[in-house]
Amino acid sequence: MILALCPLFLRAQGDFNNITPTVNGLCAIASSEGNVLVYTLEGSYHKEIHVSDKAVNAVSYFSSMIFCGCEDGLMTAIASDDRVMELRLPKKEDVTCMSLFKDKLIAAGDKGLLVTINQDLSVFPASTKAKGRFIGITSLPNECFALTDRGELLRSRDGASWTMFDFNSYYKGFYPEIRFSTIQSSGNQIIAAGTKPDGSPAAFMSNTGGVWSERILVYQASDGRQSMLDAKPVSSAYDAYRDRFVLGCSGGVIFTIPGCSHCNRLYQVADDDVLGIYLYGPDSFIVGRNSLLTVDAVIE
Repeated sequence: MILALCPLFLRAQGDFNNITPTVNGLCAIASSEGNVLVYTLEGSYHKEIHVSDKAVNAVSYFSSMIFCGCEDGLMTAIASDDRVMELRLPKKEDVTCMSLFKDKLIAAGDKGLLVTINQDLSVFPASTKAKGRFIGITSLPNECFALTDRGELLRSRDGASWTMFDFNSYYKGFYPEIRFSTIQSSGNQIIAAGTKPDGSPAAFMSNTGGVWSERILVYQASDGRQSMLDAKPVSSAYDAYRDRFVLGCSGGVIFTIPGCSHCNRLYQVADDDVLGIYLYGPDSFIVGRNSLLTVDAVIE
């Protein structure tokens, strides 16, 4: 079953850029209109909180608060009573992504900024040489990874000291230059995806973040023929229930990547780009461009 909530019934418009679970069966959704929408996992509207006059790019639940990554170096923390507290970062960069790592929250910007936020809300910036826009943060049990669109992979074991691995430089002549758009971890493996110079999608997998192998994005179409994914990856998630990675793509496409390289699947779940995916057990909550909000999309 696909239950798609039409924009006519939503309390906010614009793009829904990101989604994160919070507490008590609720999730928070980042809106390009400067709001955070709170929904139940069944898709029922709960409340809306205004946090900025500009877009909210990312949300994360940390220290019993909803953290929001906004533009111009602004982060906000929404307390349980809906009070909105501002955290100003040392540089006026758009906060593009956030992720939990151990007992910290790692946030990144569009011009190479990385910061670590502790439980007491203290903010510690990291010095990096990254030149690209950070597009995602993920982690293995003892190491955090932040990836830029240029393929600069920043790595840290403590959230303070970072080293850089340049994917495109290291694999020059072996893989084409990749414009990355998303990164995700299963806990013991990482996937990073983006597009090649001709615009075709590409995905790479690694067990440690140091050696990467391309995963060919072929799947069996409904007519039984082998086809290649042609939608661009824009987001990703890990489906622990079925042990597989899931790419959210342009044009409302969901592409699933299990361990078996012959078992990839493509699902058309909407018309607009899938910008955020939350998977819980067998169920799904998908958000995206143009107020896309879909609950329990069929991605068996």
